[in-house]
Amino acid sequence: MWFFGIYTIFAIAYHYTLSMMNTLFRLFRGKKFNVLRKRDDANNFSVSELFLGVLIITLAIFLLPTIAIFYYYAFISIILSVLAL
Repeated sequence: MWFFGIYTIFAIAYHYTLSMMNTLFRLFRGKKFNVLRKRDDANNFSVSELFLGVLIITLAIFLLPTIAIFYYYAFISIILSVLAL
């Protein structure tokens, strides 16, 4: 049962990390997601916003392999525990 809890935590962290990276890649292309129209619109970002984006995406890129390994490890543990029954 605790395998599923750990898996859920890492699945949520993995999902939010990937969506954050998608948003930051959109930032570097000069676009932002318009929630009302559900499309990407052009936007001019300031230098400080781009600098903050660089810092956050650097952290996300370096943390993504660790989160992914824990996510896949928890998933494999659940599969093996089900197969063991």
